[in-house]
Amino acid sequence: MKNKKILLFDLDGTILNTFEGLYETFSYACNKAGLIMPNREDFNLCIGPPLEYSFKRLYNLPDERITEIVSDFRQKYNKEGIYNCALYDGIADVLRTLKDNGKKICLATSKPEPFANLLMEHHKINDVFSFIGGSDFEQIRNTKQKVIEHVFKHENITNLDDVVMIGDTKYDIIGAKNMNISSIGVLYGFGTKDEIADADKIVRTPKELLDVLI
Repeated sequence: MKNKKILLFDLDGTILNTFEGLYETFSYACNKAGLIMPNREDFNLCIGPPLEYSFKRLYNLPDERITEIVSDFRQKYNKEGIYNCALYDGIADVLRTLKDNGKKICLATSKPEPFANLLMEHHKINDVFSFIGGSDFEQIRNTKQKVIEHVFKHENITNLDDVVMIGDTKYDIIGAKNMNISSIGVLYGFGTKDEIADADKIVRTPKELLDVLI
């Protein structure tokens, strides 16, 4: 992995612990819609994929109803929940060390791109990234594969051997495999060891990324 020049990082569960803000806002959206809030274990499965997918999986509602609920979620999240999060211990130093060692760092997240930009600015690490890529509100970039394609297009990335995707859930690993790039799974986030078992490498802490990539 030390030969990888372009590092794509997931956001939720990889750079930021966003659990509390997402949980509170998800609970608000469920209460407003008259839905039963999933328990915390089931809710973990909602962190990573697009919201629309999670609501569909949990409640099997019509698309127009899901669109309404997700809209309520985003209005609340944008006002209150978005900043109820914290950087994982050591991750900011890891990102800066990787950049100082010549790595090109991009964000590839299923969180809407405007939210991702706000969070990176809020935590004062936006300067680390060559590009902050995320999903869109129109649901065009509605899978991790499509987000990675978006990053590739914006940054004119063509040599797949240069690239590795770093994330905490199966969606990151599957997205990487679908794009024919390497992957690193992290165990300190929201995913389980089993779901990231197909990653090319697994690390337990942010600092272990330095041993793998430099």
